[in-house]
Amino acid sequence: MMLNHFPLRTTSGGSQRASSIGPGPQGPGLAPPQSGFTSRARSMLGSDAGLSTRSGPSSRRPPIRLNSQPQASMHSSSNHERISVPDTPQVSLPGPLTRPSSPSESSDLDEPISVGIRRRRDSSNDIIQLTPRRTKRLKTHAQKLASDRGIPLQKLLAFIENGDLFIMLLELRAGQIERDEGTEANALQELEKLISSKDFESALKSRLTACMLSPNLTAYVTDTQQHVMEFIQGHLELFKISEGLFDDNELRTQLGKLVTRLLATIRGQIKTALTTSIIKRLSIMDALKPLIHSGMEVDSSHWTRFAFLRRCLRIFLIGVRDHEKISLQDLFSPYLIASLYPDLQQHIEITLEVDLVQLAQELQDGTAHASGSGNQNGNPSAHQSTNDTAHEDASQAGATVHLGDESVDVFANAGADADADADADGIPDEYVDPGCLTSGFGLDGSEPRWNKQKFWNYIDTMLEQIRESAREVSNGSSAAYEDAYRKAMVEILQLDLQEFPGRRKFITLSKVAQPMWQETIQKKLLW
Repeated sequence: MMLNHFPLRTTSGGSQRASSIGPGPQGPGLAPPQSGFTSRARSMLGSDAGLSTRSGPSSRRPPIRLNSQPQASMHSSSNHERISVPDTPQVSLPGPLTRPSSPSESSDLDEPISVGIRRRRDSSNDIIQLTPRRTKRLKTHAQKLASDRGIPLQKLLAFIENGDLFIMLLELRAGQIERDEGTEANALQELEKLISSKDFESALKSRLTACMLSPNLTAYVTDTQQHVMEFIQGHLELFKISEGLFDDNELRTQLGKLVTRLLATIRGQIKTALTTSIIKRLSIMDALKPLIHSGMEVDSSHWTRFAFLRRCLRIFLIGVRDHEKISLQDLFSPYLIASLYPDLQQHIEITLEVDLVQLAQELQDGTAHASGSGNQNGNPSAHQSTNDTAHEDASQAGATVHLGDESVDVFANAGADADADADADGIPDEYVDPGCLTSGFGLDGSEPRWNKQKFWNYIDTMLEQIRESAREVSNGSSAAYEDAYRKAMVEILQLDLQEFPGRRKFITLSKVAQPMWQETIQKKLLW
């Protein structure tokens, strides 16, 4: 072995072991090792031979031969030293060999700690970057996609050329946002076209007409547009409106303006139908027909509300003295006396030269003409028209109103029955007692509250008065309130049927089956 040809030195405390081994090999062909080489050899071979290379005692001992082995020759040269060992490969050591300096003698302590340390290569950049090989495969696949889907190949290739996956993902997201924005813009344009179309306006008007004819409508102008808009938003399927319309402020405003305009148009049509029915003395059923559109069903609740509107219109026209279409004598009837404020009664007495007290008594006794007021000179009705012939025929034939299982003859002691029903039910008359506040028309010289443009505001006020009267007798009971309100409105219908019977002998006030959408309006459009 190679160790047998090198002199060994003892370690500290190992002098006894070294001396027992004996002297090292000596001979004429073996030169003593140089100090540099010996130090380098010890440092190189010490760990392999299990020997210590630390310096021993100051006295140097001769090399020790462990056993007889062929001698190895070592040749020295100026650049390096070569060791020759039989049966082993030649090992060349760079020279001259020097002892490594200790850390304390090094001047490299101030250098960064990373100097000389080989770091592991970070491959994260390689993951997000497309290699040429991957790029080639993607381009091949892009050609197939472009051919199969009929899209421009150059756009796909430009996308691949980005090379960075994060940039490619960002471009995908940007494209998605752009498409969404475009889709939303197109949807808004379609909704704008829809709102502006005649078909949409016609369908919307049909639904809004049902809203304005609802017998349970709270008011006709007071906060009506706002509550109708809220009702539309809560029942989009009923009005066939997309939800996105209310998400855009401009479209919502445009729809609000359309609803406002249509509501005003419908109110005008209702007022026109009421005016025509007074002029032609139509029954309440015939008066309502022009406003009913296809698919809508009406029953006694609609007739009741329409009779209330016609009664209010007559009083309103008398109060504002609007006789452009209907004269005062055609508007007035003894059936209105109990609903007139004192200033209105005085206005009628002076203008028509009639005694309202006498007419009220005749109506109660059943001797007054159903459509006229008469006068002090015993002349016929002050406003009897050519339609009275048809009215007299209907009156002589008689008419009966069926309220469910009950039947009421509306021409038998009409005035007495009306008063008796109201008093028996404990419902205070909605009519005004003499001495109460004025009508608000300024007939007594006071500041007028109502003018020709405020008919529907007047209607809302009259509705609230009836509700307030019902609340006073209900004592907080919801059922009592509904019953009192219903009876007050039915009483108005009975008086209307007595005055405008038409040619109907029997009128059935029964409920009919209504479409679901119409029932939803009548039950939910409340405030």
